[in-house]
Amino acid sequence: MIGSLDRNFFSLALGRLLQVAVMLASIKVSTAFLSTSEIGNLYIIVTLTGFFGLFLINPVGQYINRKTHEWYASGVILNKLVVYFMYVLLATLLSLFLVLVLPFFGVARSMNYILLALAIPGFVFFNTWNQTVIPMINLLGRHVVFSVLTVLSSFCALLFSSALVLLGHVSAIFWFFGQVLGVGLLAIVGMLYFLKRIEHRFDFKAVVEYVRFKNIKAISLFSFPLALSVLFLWLQGQSYRLLIENYINLEFLGFFGVGMSIATSISSSFESIVMQWLYPALYRNMNDDKIFENALSGMISVLLPVYFFLALFVSFLALYLVEILVGSEYSRSSIFVVFGIWVEFFRMSANLLSMAAHSKMNTRSLFVPYAIGGVGVFVGVFFAAQFECYRVAIPLVLLIVGGLSCAVMFFRMNRLVRIDFRPQGLLFLGVCSAFFPSAMFFSESASNKIVSMVILLAYGILFLAGLLKFFFVKGNREALLMGQRN
Repeated sequence: MIGSLDRNFFSLALGRLLQVAVMLASIKVSTAFLSTSEIGNLYIIVTLTGFFGLFLINPVGQYINRKTHEWYASGVILNKLVVYFMYVLLATLLSLFLVLVLPFFGVARSMNYILLALAIPGFVFFNTWNQTVIPMINLLGRHVVFSVLTVLSSFCALLFSSALVLLGHVSAIFWFFGQVLGVGLLAIVGMLYFLKRIEHRFDFKAVVEYVRFKNIKAISLFSFPLALSVLFLWLQGQSYRLLIENYINLEFLGFFGVGMSIATSISSSFESIVMQWLYPALYRNMNDDKIFENALSGMISVLLPVYFFLALFVSFLALYLVEILVGSEYSRSSIFVVFGIWVEFFRMSANLLSMAAHSKMNTRSLFVPYAIGGVGVFVGVFFAAQFECYRVAIPLVLLIVGGLSCAVMFFRMNRLVRIDFRPQGLLFLGVCSAFFPSAMFFSESASNKIVSMVILLAYGILFLAGLLKFFFVKGNREALLMGQRN
């Protein structure tokens, strides 16, 4: 049984690592084809789609994740997805309307609004189904298929984006059109696979029955507080790009965005593996308070040290990562990678802690930490952008506010579910990271790609060795394998 569990875990891990490799390749290819200002435009588009995805789609999507196993077991999941389709279509139309009013706010003013009105709603629709059906395949136990479809989504998006740019459309908007085509194609493939594998029948009368006030009210009570919370989450994690566009320039946004994106791509690989492997077990155990409390405490005691270890590794290897991933012309982005990975550390930690709120269906408790983060970043970046030292002031604002928001999240979640954090993991991985600062001795040779690759390989082996040693400690291994034993 353990061998089967390990195979499942490594298939998920390998799939996610391949996806991250494609994501990092996308950064490399996009920065090679597009100017720094167009890279800035690309981050503006990502910010706008992020708003629609977080505010309109994510809250209802969280409700669906919470109910997937129940609906699948009762044979009604297909009917529920048809109702969800109607909601997604409505959200897509709303995103179209909001894109059309962007000119009145001076947002994305250097881009063609007609093309934006085609690309952004298209991405909202297809990416929603890509990120609904494919993860649902994983929640239902098809880990290998999930990994393959996830990697293919990223690969096809990169392939189509590169093709459009090579055909002569060298701009952020056409690069983004390629992303729409890629995620759309695999959304269709994922849906066809899902429909083929489930034996549930579609019942039109049941669908009509679901669209009742009491059902809408139940979903709204869960989703509306979460929508407000994730609106603040968007303010914290993405709104600063619009402020940089307006008060500084797209070129700085390009350099800043590349650094932050490298940090996000690396950190999201770890977080996604966690979500794929361990979150299904947490969702299944949410109805048993004692089991969930022990499971969440065990996960936090294992994962926070891992996130901390990752942040230390990236901080000291940032210069070499930038050289390999985007080239020496973006060397000034390395400092933003350092800031970015610690911002990501606090974000991932807060996401993990927030599972306590989802277990209690008490998403209102997320409002305060997200509000502190969102308002703090928006106001802080607004003022930081007015000073000549904005290159340091802006990332400092993101870091300080992120840490404060995470601390507030911990104290509020600890009131809902008692969190028994064991600090031994931090001490163990802290000792393992003692070698990382020595990487700075080779910084003068960072402009040499071969030297940078050798350094990353050597320190990457040390990183993996420390991580594997930590995972195979008895208590940590039990927490890791929990994902498929429940």
